[in-house]
Amino acid sequence: MDAALREVREETTLENLAFDWGTDFMDTGPYNKGKISRYYIARSSDTRVHLPINPELGFPEHQEARWVKFDTALAMVSPRLKPVLQWASATIGAPTALKE
Repeated sequence: MDAALREVREETTLENLAFDWGTDFMDTGPYNKGKISRYYIARSSDTRVHLPINPELGFPEHQEARWVKFDTALAMVSPRLKPVLQWASATIGAPTALKE
């Protein structure tokens, strides 16, 4: 969990995360030379996401961040992340209005 919090802070500048749904997680299948990503569900009062430059890479680790509704997100993500979004939506019990 400490590593997850550090990664979120380093890659998005988001802090003060609240794990209102617990610390259950979902892992993705292997990608990019066998890497596996682990996803948690958290809430933040911060609304601005910044993508700072990773000093080791010389550029940000992510190209874009934005808040979108569920169906928009589902259409945007790669196939390996669709199950993560579906799991997160089911876990938080997102009302239909948020999924449109």
